[in-house]
Amino acid sequence: MGKTLRQLGKAQLSAATATALDYAVTAFLFRFVGFSYGASTLCGTASGGLLNCAINYYWTFSGNNVRKRNVLFKYLVTWLVSIVLNTEGTVWMTALLEHTGMPAGLSTLMTARIIVSVLVAVLWNFLAQKFFVYRRINIKKQ
Repeated sequence: MGKTLRQLGKAQLSAATATALDYAVTAFLFRFVGFSYGASTLCGTASGGLLNCAINYYWTFSGNNVRKRNVLFKYLVTWLVSIVLNTEGTVWMTALLEHTGMPAGLSTLMTARIIVSVLVAVLWNFLAQKFFVYRRINIKKQ
């Protein structure tokens, strides 16, 4: 239990760092480049995901006991689901917030991003990485 709590703490620090990059890219592309909600979220999520993978491999889950190729494949699968959940969830949540009276714009987008990314980080990313991506499988030889 102690190891899992330490990993959860490290995962949250890793996620916070990756999220800072994710949000900065999302806001920049939406505000200054003119990307849509979905496109800016997709690019932000992609940049944050790459950083998160690197931090988690070397620090959070000490992935050096798992083949990099296996981690890369499993992380890619997990990350693609995360991108879909974050992108579609943010578009949906932004529309919901606008429907309830929040004005369209950056503040509504970022409010939606925060809500959705916290839910996805806790309910999908951490669990998938702990039990799928960085899980070491010991195969007994007969």
